[in-house]
Amino acid sequence: MTTLLVVAGEASGDLHGAELLRELKAREPGLRIIGVGGAGMTPYLDRKLADVGELGVVGFVEVLRHIPKLLALKKEILRVAVEEKIDAALLIDYQSFNLSLAKSLRKALPSVRLHQYVCPQVWAWKAGRIPVMGRLFDALYCLFDFEPRLFQGLPVEALWVGNPLVETVRPEVDRETFFHATGLDPSARWWPCCRAAAGRRSSAWCRPSPSWPRPGAEIPLIAKSSGCCRWPPPWKEPSSKVSWRAPPSFW
Repeated sequence: MTTLLVVAGEASGDLHGAELLRELKAREPGLRIIGVGGAGMTPYLDRKLADVGELGVVGFVEVLRHIPKLLALKKEILRVAVEEKIDAALLIDYQSFNLSLAKSLRKALPSVRLHQYVCPQVWAWKAGRIPVMGRLFDALYCLFDFEPRLFQGLPVEALWVGNPLVETVRPEVDRETFFHATGLDPSARWWPCCRAAAGRRSSAWCRPSPSWPRPGAEIPLIAKSSGCCRWPPPWKEPSSKVSWRAPPSFW
């Protein structure tokens, strides 16, 4: 029996992971999946080690307080990975924890193939991670089409799989209605509005700053061309998502 370790540490990772695991189970009904996930991934986990709700922490003080718990979880994941004799590991986003876990897995189980789903934004910050990830992982699944080029010349197999949110986010209005209602120029590259959000982790909403606007509020920003583009747009753009696929050497 083939055993796959999957680890997601946030609600967004659980959302992406659920779609992935559903597809993998459909392709390989006998696949045994163990790991960390939330409500979306749980139906596909044959052995659940922890819930994403226990991992989504923000803020310096909160992170410090959770370090012992995170270290204990990492140790438990490693123990179970060895016990289950996993064939591969699929780590979903949650970079700080998963990158450290990947290094430990590589040391403890050198022959196990390591896969990272959702490339961190190394093009925006901490570019020094590029060579580290390029040599640590066997495969890297990227949401944006330009990201695989960042890893050219490195051993990792970097693949563009598209952003699943393009197909899951529901448009509020169509494109024509949006521009008619706002009076914005549809041919402009930048628009003077954006949608503000405190963060993707539930803890960010539980203790928001008093200075934060109400959820979903429109606030003006100053950026290039005296404005900032709003993303995702409230209308449906043509899908850029390609079907997720594993490289031939997934196992």
